[in-house]
Amino acid sequence: MDNSFDLSSALGMKTPFSENEKDFFEIRKDILRESLWDIYDKTSNFETIASIKSVEYVNDSLSLTAESTGSSLLRCYKPVTLIVAEPDKFSNYSDISEIVEEKVKSIICLGKNVNDVFSAFGNGNARLLINAETITEAVKIASVISKAGEMVLFSPASDNVGKDAGKAFNKAVRKLKASPPAPLRGRGEQSAT
Repeated sequence: MDNSFDLSSALGMKTPFSENEKDFFEIRKDILRESLWDIYDKTSNFETIASIKSVEYVNDSLSLTAESTGSSLLRCYKPVTLIVAEPDKFSNYSDISEIVEEKVKSIICLGKNVNDVFSAFGNGNARLLINAETITEAVKIASVISKAGEMVLFSPASDNVGKDAGKAFNKAVRKLKASPPAPLRGRGEQSAT
C-alpha cells in the first residue's frame, strides 16, 4: 500500500514534478497524522471532563492570559462558574470585564493574592466571589454553588498555576463524579453519631 501523498495531484497541477521534487513533496500520511496529533495535544483547550448533576465541568487550563480566558468564555452557552488563578504581574482583566459580566455568575479564585480579581470583577454580575486554596477545594465549592444547566470552567487567566493544574482539575472532577451523593435526611431523622 502506497502511504505517500502526491502534492502535484492534490493541487490539481498538470505538470508533474521531477523525481527530486517528488521526493521533497511526498509526505507519509502516518507522519502527518502524528504531527497533527502532537499539535492538537499541545493546544487543546476547552475539554469537557464530566457532567455531574447536569453541570458541565470544562478544563481550559492552557488559557494562561486574560485574553485567552475571554475567548473561552465567548464559547460558553450556559451560566458559568469561573475558576481562575491569582493574577500575575502581566494580568489585565479590564479587556475581558464585559465578557465576564455577561457570562459569569460566580468566580472562584485560586491562591492568596486575589484582591486584583475581586476588584476587577466585583462590580459585575457575578453574585459570588470566593477564594480557594487548591483546585480540589475550588471544584468542591463549584459543585455546591452550580445548578443544573450551568457550567464550571477552569480557565486560569494567569500563569500562576502549576504545570499540572489541568491534571489536578481533571482528577478533582473525576473524584467528585465517583463520590456518592450524601443521603438526604427527612425531618426528625437524626444521624447515627
